Amino acid sequence: MHAAIQFQHEHSDVAKEWHDKSNYLVFLSTRDLNALDKLIYKANCKDIKHSIFREPDIGNVITAVAFEPSKASSKLLSSLPLALNNIN
Repeated sequence: MHAAIQFQHEHSDVAKEWHDKSNYLVFLSTRDLNALDKLIYKANCKDIKHSIFREPDIGNVITAVAFEPSKASSKLLSSLPLALNNIN
């Protein structure tokens, strides 16, 4: 959620359109921080808008990223599993 709120502040025009048309959220996970870094790199290369959240309690490590709702984002993220999918 931190990354989503960050996205709203950094990309308010995109966030407003998302809110008005969709309002869906999907939480995905990566296997580790290196995989998260690779996603950020690929998003930058493809000009996919995104916002990064750094966790101040653990040395400002990147712990979450919010991506714009788009076909390019869907393609980039399509292989990631749902977060917390195995919790009973």
